[in-house]
Amino acid sequence: MVRELNYTTISHVLDSWEEVRRIKNFEETVGTMLFQTLFKKSPQAKVLFGFPIDIDTDSYELLNSKRFLMHAAYLVQMLDTALNMVGP
Repeated sequence: MVRELNYTTISHVLDSWEEVRRIKNFEETVGTMLFQTLFKKSPQAKVLFGFPIDIDTDSYELLNSKRFLMHAAYLVQMLDTALNMVGP
């Protein structure tokens, strides 16, 4: 069962996201952090995004890959768009 979110919860999420948006180069920075966490917790997810399952999540090769950075930015753009739809 899904519970309806109250105003306080939504407001807190949107305020927190606004803080994230103030991070320099937030799309790549936050996207990289999200993907690193995802890949560490679920290594098989690397393959879903076209990366070798054995690639080190902290490797220079991955963190400087244009494809990886593009995926990272797109992920955050998608989250940003979704949160903007919830907005005030």
